[in-house]
Amino acid sequence: MDHFCPWAGGMISETSQKFFMQFVFYATIYTGFTWITLAILVAERKRITGDVNVHWAIVLGLGVLFFLFNAGMVGKSLQLAFQNLTTVEELTKGTRTEFVAVLVPRPNEQLPPVPPRTSRSNLPYQPTPFMGTIIYPLQQPLSRTPSHQSSRGESASNSQSSALPANARTFAILRVPSGTNLWDINPRENLKSIFGSNVLEWFLPIKYSPCCDHGNLESQYPFGPELEYLKTDAAMPDVKTYPIPSTKLIPNSPLPLLHYPNLLSSRSSRSPDKVYDLFTSNGWSTQWIFRYGPTQPSHYHSQAHECMAVLTGTARIRFGVADTDPDLERSTHGDGYEDGGVEVDAREGDVFVIPAGVSHKTFDTSDGSTFKLLTPGDGHGIEAQDGDVKRALGEIELSGFTMMGGYPQGQRWDFCEGGENEGGFEGVWGVPKPERDPVLGEADEGLCGLWRD
Repeated sequence: MDHFCPWAGGMISETSQKFFMQFVFYATIYTGFTWITLAILVAERKRITGDVNVHWAIVLGLGVLFFLFNAGMVGKSLQLAFQNLTTVEELTKGTRTEFVAVLVPRPNEQLPPVPPRTSRSNLPYQPTPFMGTIIYPLQQPLSRTPSHQSSRGESASNSQSSALPANARTFAILRVPSGTNLWDINPRENLKSIFGSNVLEWFLPIKYSPCCDHGNLESQYPFGPELEYLKTDAAMPDVKTYPIPSTKLIPNSPLPLLHYPNLLSSRSSRSPDKVYDLFTSNGWSTQWIFRYGPTQPSHYHSQAHECMAVLTGTARIRFGVADTDPDLERSTHGDGYEDGGVEVDAREGDVFVIPAGVSHKTFDTSDGSTFKLLTPGDGHGIEAQDGDVKRALGEIELSGFTMMGGYPQGQRWDFCEGGENEGGFEGVWGVPKPERDPVLGEADEGLCGLWRD
């Protein structure tokens, strides 16, 4: 619900917001055209007769008023659309309190050993977003003790698990910081959620807005990045898994590819020295920081698992298929690669844990810089002067799309483009699994739980 409009004779809501904006847009054009036409006629009359009819002058003034009113409505509606806000939300922004329920996939999880981090360092205080848990179907009142923070190391719901129905689902209740809009994706996508992707739909009232489709089982409306910040602040990292079958040329892996979107949400948490400390504390060796170019050959590592942490920029990464054309443009944007695989958008703060054998190709980087190794050495370790690795990392200037690569201690990466291990994929699949996740340690949310036999 946006507001009550006497012109439309009812509420402006998700089903009519698009049509209302089209109406005031065309009303602005109409009143502007009428006003300009009348102004020309009045000016011509004055030139011929030497006087101005007072009635026409009043009409001109009213024409200007209606034009400015409609233009203001168009401007304000677009401003709210770009931010994915309703008029009611705009009026109460900063004063209302909101909560969001986030599904906890496994109620018995322990709190992952992820250091506290926040993306809102400019706030005068740091709110605690976690407000408790609730179980549906309703079985018990809201708990003020997080299930994953039980003092005895077991979930609060675990003791009652036997009494819960099989379809019971646990939700964490998170308080949304004042002024935060969880549904602000980005201006372009926000506008498309109202007007659609077809240009004709932007100007003609022929279809309802895409936001009227509530078929997504996660939420009635798509969430923006702020939800990931909130979940990270509450120590609830989002984990996406991608099982990728082998192809003719690429072994891939029985283990799923892991993607932690925006896990390193604050700038300080993704600084090279902090990521180095995180890798090291979990038994992973930092071996390089690369600045990526517009594209690269698809490749995999047959002797090592890999973790890539995005430090800066954005790009797209294709996993699971080999290039079949030596021309990089055709293998990137044409048909010069195998069928299958997955493509994932990578943004600063994202972390990828890639099993040995899974191919990856980074392309469409944010500024198209040239490919460059930024750390001293050959990419198989950081050759710091006097052995001070953290000092060497602190001297690196990051620009473009950069990632830091880590590997389990004792594993060394090779570079296979496809076909090298054809007929011997089992050898690649047998690379020993690490004991700890490079960023989540022993938590079940990471590879310790998701790569378990």
